[in-house]
Amino acid sequence: MSVQYLVFLISVNVWSISGQSAQGLQCESIRISMCMSMPWNLTQMPNLMGQSSQQNAMLKIGEYEPLVYDNCSANTDFFLCSLFAPICTTNFQTNPIPPCREVCKQVRQDCEPLIISKYNKTWPADINCDDFPTYDNGVCVSPQAIQAESTEPSQEDKRERKTKSCNCKKKSKLHMRRYIQSNFAYVIRAKVEGTRLISNDFIMSLNIKAILKNRSTLRLRANETLILWAEGGRCQATCPTVRKKKEYIIACNKRIDSNGRLIFDKNECMLSRWKDEFSDTILIWETLLRLPEMARNQEFRKLRHVRKFSSPERLESDSG
Repeated sequence: MSVQYLVFLISVNVWSISGQSAQGLQCESIRISMCMSMPWNLTQMPNLMGQSSQQNAMLKIGEYEPLVYDNCSANTDFFLCSLFAPICTTNFQTNPIPPCREVCKQVRQDCEPLIISKYNKTWPADINCDDFPTYDNGVCVSPQAIQAESTEPSQEDKRERKTKSCNCKKKSKLHMRRYIQSNFAYVIRAKVEGTRLISNDFIMSLNIKAILKNRSTLRLRANETLILWAEGGRCQATCPTVRKKKEYIIACNKRIDSNGRLIFDKNECMLSRWKDEFSDTILIWETLLRLPEMARNQEFRKLRHVRKFSSPERLESDSG
């Protein structure tokens, strides 16, 4: 079976039936967020890793998600999605189509040093590149062999790529009264390692630098990766717009969606560029939180005269 014929089958079948089944082969629309930007929109279960549902596959692929944002290989997301949400083709074959051996070996070569040095783990034992067919001897998929029907970026994507900074109408600020009223579940100092836009989801990969507060059930640890999901494009998801390699203070309440993703909602969270004084600021505010309301109001009045607070209600941060 030539690769060119396989590509023809994929381009005709995968994009034509939009989730319907054909001749008993059950294809389903991809619901795994990481894989919704792949050049195919149908998958089948069980997948190549043994998960019987996309819900289970979503939980498992999430373990590898930090590698995508570490950008250790150009094809990490393609390779993972070809395993956990493999292409479903109609009128062709009933088994999921695996990734090509060359793709697996390239991702392993690129990412294994990082897996060892950063995560203190080894390459997964259940992913053996030699188990996959080669590009010229078998049926498999690689980024070079499959193209989506349309790869033209949307107008919004074009605008965001050209825009160096977003014109936020209402920038997020560290607001004392709001902070106390919200009594956030967790507050962290974090460095943005990467961002990604998948469909209408804006995803931030963060390296936690310090945990200023955590009364949630999240297991937050310094120097570990945290993935936050937000709705909207790059300019709508956060304000100020987060930038790679910059540090921010993030205060949120824990909210997990039905897909097990930790959500960042700019209307419910607070985000600002990090300043060293924020460590003391949060300590003071947390102390105020533990006071009875009357005593707290007295402290508010005292803080009018403290220079670091420009008003009794607000400590403004950088605009981003």
